[in-house]
Amino acid sequence: MVVENSSIVLLIFFTHLIVASFLVTVRSGNRLSNRIFGGFLLVTALDLSNFLFPSFYHSHLNLDMTRANTSFLIAPLLYFYVRSVIHSDFRLKWRQLWHTGPFLLSCLILLPGYYLVDVQGKLAFYENLHNQIEIIAISILVHVQLALYLGVCFRILIRHRKVLVDHFSDPNKLNTNWLIRLVQLYTVNYVIVLTRNVLKFRFHEDIMATLTSIMLLVTLSFSIWILFQVLRKPSLFQGIESKLEPSETLIKQMEVDKPSAPELVLDEGAKEQIAQLRAHMEKHQPYLVPTLTIEALAEQLDMSVSELSLLINRHMNQHFFDLINEYRINAAAFSLSDPEQKSKTVLDILYEVGFNSKSSFNTAFKKQMLMTPTQYRQSKL
Repeated sequence: MVVENSSIVLLIFFTHLIVASFLVTVRSGNRLSNRIFGGFLLVTALDLSNFLFPSFYHSHLNLDMTRANTSFLIAPLLYFYVRSVIHSDFRLKWRQLWHTGPFLLSCLILLPGYYLVDVQGKLAFYENLHNQIEIIAISILVHVQLALYLGVCFRILIRHRKVLVDHFSDPNKLNTNWLIRLVQLYTVNYVIVLTRNVLKFRFHEDIMATLTSIMLLVTLSFSIWILFQVLRKPSLFQGIESKLEPSETLIKQMEVDKPSAPELVLDEGAKEQIAQLRAHMEKHQPYLVPTLTIEALAEQLDMSVSELSLLINRHMNQHFFDLINEYRINAAAFSLSDPEQKSKTVLDILYEVGFNSKSSFNTAFKKQMLMTPTQYRQSKL
């Protein structure tokens, strides 16, 4: 049985409006990100509004076609949202208006055969809509555009993850699960919409109505999930500077700058630097600072970030994040096994050693010690 589509769309429409209104007006968190995501939800709601207001759009045919073409703005807005969340220095600039190019191109494509004809010509265009060469071309273009932008979003997120583990020791900065899940769920929704739009050119209307209902139910679930996430966690991330590079990029740059030294650091030199790093970690315990970065540690050691990154990643075979966690967990293990610190709770200890999240501490501790902090304490005391 086909679900009543108008009821589903009504729920999606008002869910998007509520969340978008909240994001645009809320003063906490990243205001630029909130407004971009609010714009993303508004454009998505506008794209579906023809299900709710068919009579209005039938009386305003030019507006209806323009509404349909606004789907070209959804992918750029998602891309801008991802960029604004993970890059603290991201700003909207006039030159980024080129992202509206596909939207303008679609309007130009329809100009002679649709926008410039009379009402009867527009109605005739709609009667044979799916066979119009302009519509077929625009449908292909919009799905290619979405695929490209989703690919870029995933690439940005993967690079962002690499930068985080190479530069930061704060587990909170690695909390990009919501953003990754958002792009993944939108990709699932995109695949369903793509399937429906491909099949609509070949199958009966009853089958298409069923597929449309499935598409709308998935979109509704997606919308409710967004509402829950936004209301539960309105401010989820701290961005990082976009100019930060993963360690592999820094190492490659060093190899370009010093081609005569392919290994960059001789074995003996590497051993000395590792010993220097270990001694500094033991004596000064910089890992106790929750927000320690590789830049700060490099400055303490009087080394360049590239040299320290090379030392940790290539010669110690670790990421900066994992190295700092190793010291924090060892310090926590000592405290947990010390009878004199028996009165301290696990929460007290995790804060003392540089963690600021119980869940990330438990995960890291179990990964390194193969048991939970409580189990470890019980086995030692």
